[in-house]
Amino acid sequence: TSIMLNLMDGNYEQAWNFLDQSSSNEFSSPGKKLLLCAQVQNLLSHSETGKLYYDSARVFIENEIKL
Repeated sequence: TSIMLNLMDGNYEQAWNFLDQSSSNEFSSPGKKLLLCAQVQNLLSHSETGKLYYDSARVFIENEIKL
């Protein structure tokens, strides 16, 4: 995907733009999008925002497991 290609090329801002505009339905799980958001935010040196995305992903995945 464009997101992964931009990440591999070090174009983190462009990767974030594609990710931010993408729907959760484009991922096998919304939790995977949240994890990728966290990783990209950390690569952009936005560690606090990254932590928020990691926490959201954790909550989502925990709830998914309970089903």
